[in-house]
Amino acid sequence: MTIFPTRLFRKSSSICLNPEPRAYPPSPIFTGVCKRWTQAALSFPLLWSTIHVECGISGCTPPLPVVEKWLKRSGSTPISLSIIFTSRNPGIPEEDGRSEEEQALALVIPYHRQWRSLTLEIDFSRYYLAFHPWMHFPQLESISLKPVTVWGGPHQAAVAVNLLSHSPRLSTVHLMIETYDLADAQRGQIEAVMPWARLTCLRFHCARLTTYRTKKLLEGSPNLRSLDIRLRYDDQPGLDIDPLGLGIICHQYLEVICLDLEEHTILAQITLPGLRHLSLNTLTVETATIVEFIRRSGCSLTMLAYSTRRPFPPNFLEIFQIVSPSLRQLEISHLWKAGEGLVEPLILDHAFNPEGNDMEAHPERQILCPHLHTIKYKYDGHNGERPRVMDVLGSRWDPLGVTKLRSVEMDIIDKVRPFRGEPYLPKWDPEEDFNRLQRLPQDGFKRNIRLNLRVAGTERLYSLST
Repeated sequence: MTIFPTRLFRKSSSICLNPEPRAYPPSPIFTGVCKRWTQAALSFPLLWSTIHVECGISGCTPPLPVVEKWLKRSGSTPISLSIIFTSRNPGIPEEDGRSEEEQALALVIPYHRQWRSLTLEIDFSRYYLAFHPWMHFPQLESISLKPVTVWGGPHQAAVAVNLLSHSPRLSTVHLMIETYDLADAQRGQIEAVMPWARLTCLRFHCARLTTYRTKKLLEGSPNLRSLDIRLRYDDQPGLDIDPLGLGIICHQYLEVICLDLEEHTILAQITLPGLRHLSLNTLTVETATIVEFIRRSGCSLTMLAYSTRRPFPPNFLEIFQIVSPSLRQLEISHLWKAGEGLVEPLILDHAFNPEGNDMEAHPERQILCPHLHTIKYKYDGHNGERPRVMDVLGSRWDPLGVTKLRSVEMDIIDKVRPFRGEPYLPKWDPEEDFNRLQRLPQDGFKRNIRLNLRVAGTERLYSLST
């Protein structure tokens, strides 16, 4: 390996670095090849600039002495740091009286001026004092704060205000703060120091926003590309929706929006022509509202996620018709049997027949979403009958002129409870369906089909890869 130039080593090894903050760095792999590679790795700070630490009752992974070495080897390179506490209870105190969680924070705090990305899932009520108000974060571009306890909202808010106030390059903010003990004044402090004009990605789960506050957020964040928020019911819609005459807000650059809705007013008040990914978690939104929003925006959705708790969810036929030319990925989650109708329009001309015949023709069925290749489907409340998503899977196994499904993930929870002493006899045998799929013509196309079925407290996993 002595003929492998150091310049090429650095170039190739930097490609292996994972930008995901929770990913473990591949750096130790390079130090175990040969002496030359070890020297090259130790002299290349970028390899040691991604650090992920998980702390629990049994200690920290990787061990803190290893983390200390990585921090020193990173030199002055900007650091992507992730610290996750996997337990609500601190670890056993060491000889100096501090738990390993405390020691982990004490180890990384001196490098705060090098932080480029920071992910914290900790007990902020215990450790918020580690983040002093005089600290400055000149390199910080991304933060993600999530508590491991339901309390401590004020302390997490204080840490958030400190980070937001002293990070001049911050553009990505993920705040998930429990709101049980978070006062309105503290939410106001967070919003006051938020760098709205610089933001490109925002996940703001500190409170349920009103329609008007959401419109003001979009108006004040012209560079936003991704938004994830929760909206509450507007109990005085006439006063709150548009008190200052903002009208319908048009945001040109927003590509991803995830909305947890209690009502649908916001969809009638915004236009998003650049939208590519739409995620809705809702109880009340009607089909017509979604269709009108997509039509008014003129966007080309490639990914649609819809989760509903309604006993009778809307008919998705109109929605699939309007997104059909561009849709590639679909996520559906519902609770009731009537929700199976959400995916029924996706069944092609030939439906998978559970009776054993090869195919059953439906020539009158319209071909929708011909480019769809990924489906995630969750059915919480299954009653033992064969789900319609299996028909979608069977009809799109090897269709003519339509993209084949690459990935289908199904999570089905059967909540049928038999009387005491009686055996549970489901009407659907998943193994039979999977065996039938295996008997279909194998064309060499790579598919990944997975079903996680939970029945009467037991979990069964079915999978098929081609």
